[in-house]
Amino acid sequence: MDSIDQMVTAVLSHLGGTATSSAVAGEPIQLGEVTLVVLSTLSAGMGAGGGEGRGDGPTTGKHAGKAAPGTGTGEGAGGALKVRPAAVIAFTPEGVEVLTIPPAPDAFDKVVERVPAVVDMVEKARQALA
Repeated sequence: MDSIDQMVTAVLSHLGGTATSSAVAGEPIQLGEVTLVVLSTLSAGMGAGGGEGRGDGPTTGKHAGKAAPGTGTGEGAGGALKVRPAAVIAFTPEGVEVLTIPPAPDAFDKVVERVPAVVDMVEKARQALA
């Protein structure tokens, strides 16, 4: 259990070190008399899990007696940080203007939309193996 705690701490530390104010408000860009600052939104996600095994493998189902005897463990953790430009602030001699950037679906959004279908597929496969 300690190693999962250590993995989660490491992932959170890395995500926290990346999710800084400079990731939200970019460095000012000077174009003549106009200064532009890009504002971004941040989304973060993470997961962790572990496993354990004992015994001689399944005794029922279609894999009964086919698994090698022994024990096992498994642990893992991971995370992701998504940064998306949301607006540009333009500082001009005439004043300040905020220009929004409309969101466009990207590959990450498409993957997230498919998570329920993938969970269903995994559950059906798990039940088939039982």
